[in-house]
Amino acid sequence: MDKTELERRLRKYNNGLVISGVGVIIFGIWTIIKAIEEIAFGDIDFFEFVTGGNTEIPFMKGIVTGILVLVIILILLWHLYVGGCAILVGRGKKNKKAFLFWAFFALILTFSGFNRFFIETSSDPNDTTIASFLTDVAFCFAILDMFVSYFLSAKTKKQLGRM
Repeated sequence: MDKTELERRLRKYNNGLVISGVGVIIFGIWTIIKAIEEIAFGDIDFFEFVTGGNTEIPFMKGIVTGILVLVIILILLWHLYVGGCAILVGRGKKNKKAFLFWAFFALILTFSGFNRFFIETSSDPNDTTIASFLTDVAFCFAILDMFVSYFLSAKTKKQLGRM
């Protein structure tokens, strides 16, 4: 294989990393929007569910809200870190590997959550359940594409280094 072909493949794999990184960031934003929508318009009163019905204690609602905001910020930062690192690696600005651990962790968490789609809560699934399932599948594909692109990019860089 000649050098120009390897360079073309390297650009392709790096572009795959950038696209996957952007996808992870977008899925992170979607996750936040979906969580806020579920809390605001869900069938269950979130604060009553979390506090076990002790919402009459004034500071309890504030504590739960504070924890919720903290969790939402952490989820967003997690997606920004993984996606941002993939973008930087794809553009050749950094060569971090730690983001792969966090991406793998996100993949495992998403896979472990798939069983909730198959539990029979009603006779027919609603549109939101189907859309959530497809979104989670797409997120898994973005993470898997990130892994494949990263490892193929590293392999191609080694081959180019030997020439």
